[in-house]
Amino acid sequence: MKYTYIILILCGAFLCFLSCDDDESTTPLPGPILLDIRLIDQFDWEALIDENTVENLEEFLVRYPIVHEDVVVYSNSDRNGFVALDRTTGFERWNNYGQMELGSIAEEPTVVLGTMHLANENTFKSIDLATGAILNDLTLILESGEELSEAIGVYEGNVYLNVESPNGINVSSQWLVGSIGSTSAESFTRFNQDEVGDLGKPVFHVNENNEVLMIYGASFPRTSIKSFNITTDQIEWEIDIFSSAGQISNLELDGDRIFVAVGLNMLALNPNTGEEIWSQAHFINDLENEDGLVLDANRIYAVGTEVYIIEKSTGDLVWSAQGFNRDNDNFIPVRNNFKPILYQDNLYFTEGSIEGLLIWVDLEELEMDYFSIPDNEIVEIDGDPVRLDGLNFQNSGLAVSSEGFIYTYDRFRFLSFGAPSF
Repeated sequence: MKYTYIILILCGAFLCFLSCDDDESTTPLPGPILLDIRLIDQFDWEALIDENTVENLEEFLVRYPIVHEDVVVYSNSDRNGFVALDRTTGFERWNNYGQMELGSIAEEPTVVLGTMHLANENTFKSIDLATGAILNDLTLILESGEELSEAIGVYEGNVYLNVESPNGINVSSQWLVGSIGSTSAESFTRFNQDEVGDLGKPVFHVNENNEVLMIYGASFPRTSIKSFNITTDQIEWEIDIFSSAGQISNLELDGDRIFVAVGLNMLALNPNTGEEIWSQAHFINDLENEDGLVLDANRIYAVGTEVYIIEKSTGDLVWSAQGFNRDNDNFIPVRNNFKPILYQDNLYFTEGSIEGLLIWVDLEELEMDYFSIPDNEIVEIDGDPVRLDGLNFQNSGLAVSSEGFIYTYDRFRFLSFGAPSF
Protein backbone atom coordinates (compact mmCIF):
# COMPACT_ATOMS: atom_id res chain seq x y z
CA MET A 1 0.00 0.00 0.00
CA LYS A 2 2.83 2.36 0.84
CA TYR A 3 4.43 1.87 -2.59
CA THR A 4 1.07 2.45 -4.29
CA TYR A 5 0.79 5.92 -2.71
CA ILE A 6 4.34 6.80 -3.72
CA ILE A 7 3.67 5.77 -7.35
CA LEU A 8 0.48 7.84 -7.46
CA ILE A 9 2.26 10.93 -6.10
CA LEU A 10 5.06 10.63 -8.66
CA CYS A 11 2.58 10.22 -11.49
CA GLY A 12 0.66 13.29 -10.41
CA ALA A 13 3.84 15.38 -10.28
CA PHE A 14 4.86 14.17 -13.77
CA LEU A 15 1.44 15.03 -15.27
CA CYS A 16 1.57 18.49 -13.69
CA PHE A 17 5.01 19.05 -15.20
CA LEU A 18 3.76 18.09 -18.69
CA SER A 19 0.68 20.32 -18.50
CA CYS A 20 2.51 23.47 -17.35
CA ASP A 21 3.88 26.03 -19.82
CA ASP A 22 6.95 27.57 -18.31
CA ASP A 23 6.44 30.89 -20.11
CA GLU A 24 2.88 31.29 -18.88
CA SER A 25 3.04 29.81 -15.38
CA THR A 26 6.32 31.16 -14.10
CA THR A 27 5.61 34.42 -12.23
CA PRO A 28 8.73 36.36 -11.30
CA LEU A 29 9.10 37.15 -7.64
CA PRO A 30 8.32 40.79 -6.87
CA GLY A 31 11.36 43.00 -6.44
CA PRO A 32 12.02 44.93 -3.25
CA ILE A 33 9.51 47.66 -2.48
CA LEU A 34 11.56 50.83 -2.35
CA LEU A 35 10.22 52.97 0.47
CA ASP A 36 11.77 56.07 1.99
CA ILE A 37 11.69 55.03 5.63
CA ARG A 38 12.58 58.58 6.62
CA LEU A 39 9.52 60.09 4.96
CA ILE A 40 6.57 61.01 7.16
CA ASP A 41 3.60 61.01 4.78
CA GLN A 42 0.92 59.39 6.94
CA PHE A 43 -0.59 61.73 9.50
CA ASP A 44 -3.00 61.05 12.31
CA TRP A 45 -4.60 64.27 11.08
CA GLU A 46 -3.67 67.45 9.24
CA ALA A 47 -5.47 70.78 9.37
CA LEU A 48 -4.88 73.94 7.37
CA ILE A 49 -3.80 76.89 9.48
CA ASP A 50 -6.02 79.18 7.41
CA GLU A 51 -8.09 78.04 4.44
CA ASN A 52 -8.74 81.57 3.25
CA THR A 53 -5.18 82.85 2.86
CA VAL A 54 -3.20 79.86 1.63
CA GLU A 55 -1.11 81.88 -0.81
CA ASN A 56 0.19 84.15 1.96
CA LEU A 57 0.32 81.62 4.75
CA GLU A 58 4.10 81.45 4.89
CA GLU A 59 3.97 84.88 6.54
CA PHE A 60 2.06 83.51 9.51
CA LEU A 61 4.09 82.86 12.67
CA VAL A 62 2.68 79.77 14.37
CA ARG A 63 4.60 78.46 17.37
CA TYR A 64 4.67 76.51 20.62
CA PRO A 65 2.18 73.63 20.52
CA ILE A 66 1.01 72.88 24.06
CA VAL A 67 -0.74 69.59 24.90
CA HIS A 68 -3.49 69.92 27.47
CA GLU A 69 -5.94 67.10 28.14
CA ASP A 70 -7.82 66.51 24.85
CA VAL A 71 -6.60 69.60 22.96
CA VAL A 72 -3.35 70.93 21.52
CA VAL A 73 -2.97 74.70 21.64
CA TYR A 74 -0.87 76.77 19.20
CA SER A 75 0.03 80.46 19.30
CA ASN A 76 -0.52 82.49 16.13
CA SER A 77 1.17 85.81 16.75
CA ASP A 78 0.13 87.21 13.39
CA ARG A 79 -3.49 86.66 14.40
CA ASN A 80 -2.83 87.97 17.93
CA GLY A 81 -4.16 84.92 19.67
CA PHE A 82 -4.24 81.17 20.14
CA VAL A 83 -6.12 78.28 18.58
CA ALA A 84 -6.93 74.89 20.12
CA LEU A 85 -7.44 71.74 18.06
CA ASP A 86 -8.97 68.46 19.12
CA ARG A 87 -6.06 66.05 19.66
CA THR A 88 -7.98 63.15 18.12
CA THR A 89 -9.52 64.78 15.03
CA GLY A 90 -7.64 68.03 14.44
CA PHE A 91 -10.93 69.95 14.40
CA GLU A 92 -10.84 73.43 15.88
CA ARG A 93 -12.23 73.63 19.42
CA TRP A 94 -11.68 77.33 20.06
CA ASN A 95 -9.64 80.37 19.07
CA ASN A 96 -9.25 83.80 20.60
CA TYR A 97 -7.73 85.53 17.60
CA GLY A 98 -7.60 89.30 17.91
CA GLN A 99 -7.89 89.28 21.70
CA MET A 100 -4.25 88.97 22.76
CA GLU A 101 -2.20 91.68 21.00
CA LEU A 102 0.99 90.12 22.30
CA GLY A 103 2.99 90.12 19.08
CA SER A 104 5.76 87.56 18.69
CA ILE A 105 6.22 85.26 21.69
CA ALA A 106 9.95 84.67 22.15
CA GLU A 107 9.72 81.96 24.81
CA GLU A 108 7.46 79.00 25.48
CA PRO A 109 4.53 80.29 27.55
CA THR A 110 4.29 79.47 31.26
CA VAL A 111 1.59 76.85 31.91
CA VAL A 112 0.46 75.81 35.38
CA LEU A 113 -2.59 73.66 36.17
CA GLY A 114 -4.19 74.12 32.77
CA THR A 115 -3.74 77.89 32.69
CA MET A 116 -1.32 79.71 30.41
CA HIS A 117 0.24 82.96 31.62
CA LEU A 118 1.77 85.63 29.38
CA ALA A 119 3.26 89.08 29.84
CA ASN A 120 4.27 91.73 27.36
CA GLU A 121 5.07 95.43 27.73
CA ASN A 122 2.61 96.38 30.49
CA THR A 123 -0.06 93.67 30.19
CA PHE A 124 -0.54 90.36 31.97
CA LYS A 125 -2.98 87.75 30.67
CA SER A 126 -4.05 84.27 31.75
CA ILE A 127 -5.87 81.86 29.45
CA ASP A 128 -7.84 78.71 30.23
CA LEU A 129 -6.39 76.10 27.87
CA ALA A 130 -9.58 74.03 27.89
CA THR A 131 -11.88 76.81 26.69
CA GLY A 132 -9.70 79.70 25.51
CA ALA A 133 -11.37 82.00 28.02
CA ILE A 134 -9.19 84.94 29.09
CA LEU A 135 -9.14 84.73 32.89
CA ASN A 136 -6.89 87.74 33.50
CA ASP A 137 -6.38 90.79 31.32
CA LEU A 138 -4.59 93.39 33.41
CA THR A 139 -2.77 96.56 32.45
CA LEU A 140 -0.18 96.97 35.19
CA ILE A 141 1.00 100.28 36.61
CA LEU A 142 4.58 100.82 35.48
CA GLU A 143 6.96 103.76 35.56
CA SER A 144 8.17 105.51 32.44
CA GLY A 145 10.63 103.30 30.56
CA GLU A 146 9.64 100.14 32.42
CA GLU A 147 8.28 97.04 30.72
CA LEU A 148 7.40 93.48 31.61
CA SER A 149 9.69 90.70 30.42
CA GLU A 150 8.52 87.18 29.58
CA ALA A 151 10.09 85.88 32.83
CA ILE A 152 6.97 84.66 34.66
CA GLY A 153 6.88 82.47 37.74
CA VAL A 154 3.84 80.87 39.39
CA TYR A 155 3.85 79.48 42.91
CA GLU A 156 1.12 78.72 45.46
CA GLY A 157 -1.57 80.80 43.77
CA ASN A 158 0.63 83.82 43.10
CA VAL A 159 2.19 85.04 39.89
CA TYR A 160 5.61 86.71 39.83
CA LEU A 161 6.29 89.17 37.00
CA ASN A 162 9.63 90.74 36.15
CA VAL A 163 9.78 94.48 35.48
CA GLU A 164 12.87 95.78 33.72
CA SER A 165 14.11 99.32 33.08
CA PRO A 166 16.63 99.09 30.23
CA ASN A 167 18.73 102.26 30.12
CA GLY A 168 22.09 101.55 28.55
CA ILE A 169 24.42 100.08 31.16
CA ASN A 170 22.26 101.35 34.03
CA VAL A 171 19.74 98.55 33.85
CA SER A 172 17.54 97.71 36.83
CA SER A 173 14.85 95.17 37.55
CA GLN A 174 12.18 94.45 40.08
CA TRP A 175 9.53 91.81 40.69
CA LEU A 176 5.77 92.23 40.91
CA VAL A 177 3.70 89.71 42.81
CA GLY A 178 -0.06 89.29 42.87
CA SER A 179 -2.77 86.68 43.08
CA ILE A 180 -3.38 84.70 39.90
CA GLY A 181 -7.08 85.48 40.15
CA SER A 182 -6.59 89.18 40.82
CA THR A 183 -8.79 91.56 38.84
CA SER A 184 -7.00 94.71 39.99
CA ALA A 185 -3.60 95.95 38.86
CA GLU A 186 -3.29 97.84 42.17
CA SER A 187 -3.16 94.53 44.05
CA PHE A 188 0.29 93.74 42.62
CA THR A 189 3.16 94.74 44.88
CA ARG A 190 6.85 95.27 44.15
CA PHE A 191 9.85 93.66 45.82
CA ASN A 192 13.56 92.91 45.36
CA GLN A 193 14.83 95.80 43.27
CA ASP A 194 18.24 95.03 41.78
CA GLU A 195 20.76 96.51 39.35
CA VAL A 196 20.65 93.58 36.93
CA GLY A 197 18.62 92.74 33.86
CA ASP A 198 17.81 90.14 31.25
CA LEU A 199 16.30 87.88 33.89
CA GLY A 200 15.13 84.36 33.20
CA LYS A 201 12.04 82.53 34.41
CA PRO A 202 12.29 81.84 38.15
CA VAL A 203 12.02 78.46 39.84
CA PHE A 204 10.82 77.90 43.40
CA HIS A 205 12.37 75.73 46.10
CA VAL A 206 11.50 75.10 49.76
CA ASN A 207 14.66 74.91 51.89
CA GLU A 208 15.40 73.00 55.09
CA ASN A 209 13.78 75.76 57.16
CA ASN A 210 10.57 75.47 55.16
CA GLU A 211 11.26 78.85 53.56
CA VAL A 212 10.41 79.53 49.93
CA LEU A 213 13.31 80.51 47.68
CA MET A 214 12.77 82.11 44.27
CA ILE A 215 15.83 81.34 42.13
CA TYR A 216 16.58 83.00 38.80
CA GLY A 217 19.42 83.97 36.50
CA ALA A 218 20.50 87.42 35.34
CA SER A 219 22.71 88.05 32.31
CA PHE A 220 23.25 91.83 32.27
CA PRO A 221 25.44 93.72 33.08
CA ARG A 222 27.00 90.67 34.75
CA THR A 223 26.05 87.02 34.69
CA SER A 224 24.77 85.81 38.05
CA ILE A 225 22.34 83.46 39.74
CA LYS A 226 20.29 84.77 42.61
CA SER A 227 18.10 83.22 45.27
CA PHE A 228 15.54 85.48 46.93
CA ASN A 229 13.93 84.25 50.15
CA ILE A 230 10.26 85.10 49.77
CA THR A 231 9.57 84.11 53.39
CA THR A 232 12.18 86.45 54.93
CA ASP A 233 12.11 89.07 52.14
CA GLN A 234 15.85 89.09 51.53
CA ILE A 235 18.53 87.69 49.25
CA GLU A 236 19.37 84.15 50.39
CA TRP A 237 22.43 83.62 48.19
CA GLU A 238 24.02 84.91 45.02
CA ILE A 239 26.83 83.66 42.79
CA ASP A 240 28.58 85.44 39.94
CA ILE A 241 29.62 83.54 36.84
CA PHE A 242 32.94 84.58 35.29
CA SER A 243 32.36 87.28 32.71
CA SER A 244 33.60 85.29 29.71
CA ALA A 245 31.00 82.55 30.23
CA GLY A 246 28.23 84.22 28.26
CA GLN A 247 24.53 84.50 29.04
CA ILE A 248 22.36 82.10 31.00
CA SER A 249 20.18 80.29 28.50
CA ASN A 250 18.58 77.63 30.70
CA LEU A 251 17.93 77.10 34.41
CA GLU A 252 16.08 73.98 35.56
CA LEU A 253 15.24 72.85 39.10
CA ASP A 254 15.22 69.08 39.54
CA GLY A 255 14.78 67.84 43.11
CA ASP A 256 17.85 68.79 45.12
CA ARG A 257 19.79 70.34 42.24
CA ILE A 258 19.65 73.26 39.89
CA PHE A 259 21.05 72.73 36.41
CA VAL A 260 22.25 75.83 34.60
CA ALA A 261 23.45 76.26 31.01
CA VAL A 262 25.47 79.45 30.71
CA GLY A 263 27.38 80.13 27.53
CA LEU A 264 29.81 77.26 27.04
CA ASN A 265 29.35 75.89 30.55
CA MET A 266 27.05 73.58 32.47
CA LEU A 267 26.65 73.85 36.25
CA ALA A 268 24.87 71.87 38.95
CA LEU A 269 24.12 73.82 42.14
CA ASN A 270 22.67 73.14 45.57
CA PRO A 271 19.39 75.15 45.63
CA ASN A 272 19.63 75.69 49.39
CA THR A 273 23.03 77.35 49.37
CA GLY A 274 24.09 77.96 45.77
CA GLU A 275 27.10 75.72 46.38
CA GLU A 276 28.54 74.20 43.24
CA ILE A 277 28.08 70.42 42.98
CA TRP A 278 29.80 70.05 39.62
CA SER A 279 30.72 72.19 36.66
CA GLN A 280 32.00 71.70 33.16
CA ALA A 281 33.73 74.77 31.76
CA HIS A 282 33.82 75.09 27.97
CA PHE A 283 31.95 71.83 27.92
CA ILE A 284 29.00 72.47 25.65
CA ASN A 285 28.50 74.70 22.66
CA ASP A 286 26.41 77.75 23.41
CA LEU A 287 22.79 76.53 23.39
CA GLU A 288 21.48 79.78 21.89
CA ASN A 289 18.13 78.31 22.85
CA GLU A 290 16.19 79.36 25.91
CA ASP A 291 14.21 76.12 25.87
CA GLY A 292 17.12 73.83 25.07
CA LEU A 293 17.28 71.60 28.17
CA VAL A 294 15.13 68.56 28.94
CA LEU A 295 15.68 66.14 31.80
CA ASP A 296 14.78 62.57 32.61
CA ALA A 297 15.51 60.56 35.75
CA ASN A 298 19.24 60.23 35.11
CA ARG A 299 20.33 62.49 32.28
CA ILE A 300 20.33 66.01 30.87
CA TYR A 301 19.69 66.53 27.17
CA ALA A 302 21.04 69.84 25.87
CA VAL A 303 20.17 70.79 22.31
CA GLY A 304 21.14 74.02 20.57
CA THR A 305 23.94 74.17 18.05
CA GLU A 306 25.02 70.68 19.16
CA VAL A 307 23.44 67.76 21.03
CA TYR A 308 24.82 66.71 24.42
CA ILE A 309 23.77 63.96 26.81
CA ILE A 310 25.10 64.52 30.33
CA GLU A 311 24.91 62.46 33.52
CA LYS A 312 22.93 64.41 36.11
CA SER A 313 24.78 63.01 39.10
CA THR A 314 28.35 63.69 37.92
CA GLY A 315 28.23 66.03 34.94
CA ASP A 316 30.07 63.46 32.84
CA LEU A 317 29.53 63.60 29.09
CA VAL A 318 27.71 60.51 27.81
CA TRP A 319 27.49 61.43 24.12
CA SER A 320 27.57 64.45 21.84
CA ALA A 321 27.15 65.29 18.16
CA GLN A 322 27.46 68.41 16.03
CA GLY A 323 25.35 66.90 13.27
CA PHE A 324 25.30 63.94 10.93
CA ASN A 325 25.95 63.00 7.32
CA ARG A 326 22.89 62.80 5.11
CA ASP A 327 23.23 60.45 2.13
CA ASN A 328 26.90 60.04 3.08
CA ASP A 329 27.97 63.36 1.59
CA ASN A 330 25.80 66.16 2.96
CA PHE A 331 26.61 67.13 6.55
CA ILE A 332 23.58 68.40 8.45
CA PRO A 333 24.52 70.53 11.48
CA VAL A 334 22.33 70.75 14.55
CA ARG A 335 20.33 73.98 14.64
CA ASN A 336 17.45 73.94 17.09
CA ASN A 337 15.51 76.90 18.51
CA PHE A 338 12.74 75.08 20.36
CA LYS A 339 12.38 72.70 23.25
CA PRO A 340 13.32 69.09 22.42
CA ILE A 341 10.84 66.37 23.34
CA LEU A 342 11.37 62.95 24.92
CA TYR A 343 9.25 59.90 24.22
CA GLN A 344 10.33 56.57 25.68
CA ASP A 345 13.95 56.03 24.54
CA ASN A 346 13.81 58.69 21.82
CA LEU A 347 14.74 62.36 21.63
CA TYR A 348 13.24 64.56 18.91
CA PHE A 349 13.83 68.14 17.82
CA THR A 350 13.49 70.13 14.60
CA GLU A 351 16.49 71.20 12.58
CA GLY A 352 16.15 74.93 12.20
CA SER A 353 18.19 75.68 9.10
CA ILE A 354 17.08 75.45 5.49
CA GLU A 355 16.84 71.65 5.62
CA GLY A 356 13.84 71.72 7.98
CA LEU A 357 14.06 68.13 9.24
CA LEU A 358 12.75 66.25 12.26
CA ILE A 359 15.89 64.98 14.01
CA TRP A 360 15.72 61.73 15.96
CA VAL A 361 18.23 60.47 18.54
CA ASP A 362 17.97 56.80 19.54
CA LEU A 363 18.90 57.04 23.22
CA GLU A 364 19.64 53.33 23.51
CA GLU A 365 21.99 53.08 20.53
CA LEU A 366 23.15 56.71 20.83
CA GLU A 367 22.68 57.31 17.12
CA MET A 368 21.14 60.27 15.32
CA ASP A 369 19.08 60.25 12.14
CA TYR A 370 16.32 62.29 10.56
CA PHE A 371 12.80 62.28 9.17
CA SER A 372 11.14 64.65 6.73
CA ILE A 373 7.78 65.33 5.10
CA PRO A 374 7.03 65.64 1.35
CA ASP A 375 7.97 69.15 0.25
CA ASN A 376 4.68 69.64 -1.57
CA GLU A 377 1.10 68.43 -1.18
CA ILE A 378 -2.20 68.82 -3.02
CA VAL A 379 -5.10 69.69 -0.74
CA GLU A 380 -8.71 70.47 -1.57
CA ILE A 381 -10.11 73.84 -0.58
CA ASP A 382 -13.73 74.66 -1.43
CA GLY A 383 -13.72 71.78 -3.89
CA ASP A 384 -10.62 72.99 -5.76
CA PRO A 385 -7.16 71.39 -5.58
CA VAL A 386 -4.49 73.69 -4.15
CA ARG A 387 -0.79 72.88 -4.22
CA LEU A 388 1.22 73.59 -1.08
CA ASP A 389 4.92 73.98 -1.84
CA GLY A 390 8.05 74.26 0.28
CA LEU A 391 6.75 72.20 3.19
CA ASN A 392 9.20 71.34 5.97
CA PHE A 393 9.74 71.50 9.72
CA GLN A 394 11.90 74.62 9.64
CA ASN A 395 11.17 76.83 12.67
CA SER A 396 8.63 74.32 13.97
CA GLY A 397 8.13 73.57 17.65
CA LEU A 398 7.07 70.16 18.91
CA ALA A 399 4.84 68.70 21.59
CA VAL A 400 4.25 65.03 22.37
CA SER A 401 1.41 63.26 24.17
CA SER A 402 1.78 60.39 26.61
CA GLU A 403 0.44 58.12 23.84
CA GLY A 404 3.34 59.04 21.56
CA PHE A 405 1.65 61.43 19.13
CA ILE A 406 3.76 64.38 18.01
CA TYR A 407 2.07 67.72 17.30
CA THR A 408 3.80 70.28 15.10
CA TYR A 409 3.26 72.33 11.92
CA ASP A 410 4.72 73.13 8.53
CA ARG A 411 4.26 76.34 6.59
CA PHE A 412 0.57 75.71 5.96
CA ARG A 413 -0.73 72.93 8.20
CA PHE A 414 -1.05 71.78 11.77
CA LEU A 415 0.05 68.13 11.93
CA SER A 416 -0.25 65.09 14.18
CA PHE A 417 1.64 61.82 13.67
CA GLY A 418 3.03 58.96 15.70
CA ALA A 419 6.56 59.35 17.07
CA PRO A 420 8.69 57.76 14.30
CA SER A 421 11.67 55.42 14.63
CA PHE A 422 13.25 52.56 12.73
